[in-house]
Amino acid sequence: MKAIILAGGQKIKDKGREIPSPLVDLNGKKFLEYQIESLKKSYINDIILCVSSKKEIEEYFHDGSSHGVKLTYSEELNPLGTAGAIKKISKLIGDETFIVLNGDVYFEDGLKDLIEKHRYNKEKENILLTVGYVKVENSKALIAGLIDSEYIIKTLLKEKVMDFNNLTNSGVYILEPIILSFIKENEKVSLESQTFPLLYEKNLVAGELLAAKYFVDIGTIERLKSFRVYLKNPVKQIPVAEIFLNGKELDYLSDCLNTNWISSAGEYIKEFEDGFAKFIGSLYGVATNNGTSAIHLALAAVGIEKGDEVIVPSLTFISTANAVKYCNAVPVFIDSDRFSWNIDPKKIEEKITSKTKAIIVVHLYGNPCDMNPIMEIARKHHLIVIEDAAEAHGAEFKNQRVGSFGDISCFSFYGNKIITTGEGGMCLTNNKDLADKMKYLRDHGMAPEKKYWHDSIGFNFRMTNMQAAIGLAQLEKIDELVSKKVENANFYNKNLCNVKGITLPPLTPMSKNVYWMYTILIEKEYPLSKQELEKKLLENGIDTRPAFYPVTLMPPYKTNEKFPVAEEISRKGLTLPSSIKLTEEQINFICNIIKNN
Repeated sequence: MKAIILAGGQKIKDKGREIPSPLVDLNGKKFLEYQIESLKKSYINDIILCVSSKKEIEEYFHDGSSHGVKLTYSEELNPLGTAGAIKKISKLIGDETFIVLNGDVYFEDGLKDLIEKHRYNKEKENILLTVGYVKVENSKALIAGLIDSEYIIKTLLKEKVMDFNNLTNSGVYILEPIILSFIKENEKVSLESQTFPLLYEKNLVAGELLAAKYFVDIGTIERLKSFRVYLKNPVKQIPVAEIFLNGKELDYLSDCLNTNWISSAGEYIKEFEDGFAKFIGSLYGVATNNGTSAIHLALAAVGIEKGDEVIVPSLTFISTANAVKYCNAVPVFIDSDRFSWNIDPKKIEEKITSKTKAIIVVHLYGNPCDMNPIMEIARKHHLIVIEDAAEAHGAEFKNQRVGSFGDISCFSFYGNKIITTGEGGMCLTNNKDLADKMKYLRDHGMAPEKKYWHDSIGFNFRMTNMQAAIGLAQLEKIDELVSKKVENANFYNKNLCNVKGITLPPLTPMSKNVYWMYTILIEKEYPLSKQELEKKLLENGIDTRPAFYPVTLMPPYKTNEKFPVAEEISRKGLTLPSSIKLTEEQINFICNIIKNN
């Protein structure tokens, strides 16, 4: 993907003289350098500069190689407007999707998120553009609010607002080359007021105008001053999750590098497998490259195959259901229990058929399932039980750690989990035959007694020694990490327990919830909608994320069957910052914003 930066006629008055926006000095760096860094984070290294001051800019940046990019220049002596400038360089663009940035707009990491979202949005809706608005926040940064694109377009149609000039935007577009055929050559043409309406009339979609959580516009002297303040003292974001590496991770990792044991053999793998199995209360551990692979491996090891049915909760991360489909089996979905948010044991038996072979239970957000009735149902119907405990390291049901109840349990060590290996996972079991079979399948189905002889189709699901080294260091402090999660949740509970319209996270009776993600429900009695609260928190530098969508609402598993409890939890659920690094002061700050409405 090429990037086009439009800085044609833009000069900014700074320190008594007018300077082309790419050359504005900001703390010893030119403004274009910040834009280049932002694009490089998105793996965009081919940049076309449309500028009126080509000689000045080229003297400083040359061909871009010293900044790790390729720069091509297009001199724009007379302003052509956004569309006109793009048309002029159409031969340089070619026939691929391209991104356009205004020359006075800078995005932080948000640009990468926007581009990735576009790249992987395979089923684009019929949306002409996404509209953002800009405002100054505390004189430190300019913030563009995210507005739902489908809703905005429907609003425009309903109110017949067709004047695209009235829409303030973030100055970033992702466009398809088809748009070039709608722009006249050698004329000043606006993208918003002239080109988009033409496309709109023909019901064509040729790109997206993108809004982001954070961007900075230096187009005026006031905004330039704001950006300089921002660079010295950026808005401190409180993230939903953070990796916490303060043990022997570097020592163990260095040992791997110094001894050359960096691949899927090495002493750290077995140490991590044995140590984590012991922590949970199981006999055998089989490390994998991620948590999804762990579930897939477990299903394959117990013989799940085409035509089999596996019971799974509707409300879970999609990988639980995907792993069933990887085995060509059929996921059969169960609604949530209103009080635990986990799979409802009372609704399992009605879905069991002669094809049902297994139940996957998910300890959602770190809260244990009610395992007694689930295990009784499994015994009664001779079903395998697999625990998806990806989010529940150290959680307990009746003083027994989750992950030690089922035939196999599966864990994830992704970066936001309680302990992490970056990417990674593990299967645990008390059955030696199952452990041996998982190790065999994990390594391409290679016969253990005959190297490079494969008598089954297996997988490459192995964890590296480096990942295991990090995991072992994390495991050494897991009790401390779990305690911190619970302590933070208690601070939240104490602050929010009496807030009308806020439902706190659940706690299954006789259980220990480890609060992997502290998720609340926004009820109708609360004065703001979930989206309004999310926006208010964001404006104060507080990151949040929505609860999982029920798998049954998403295209791969869409069904007409209703799962009302799962859908309600998803609709109302909002996850607050849940990092191990959270301080009591930060939690008080977050809660005060929630309470003061």
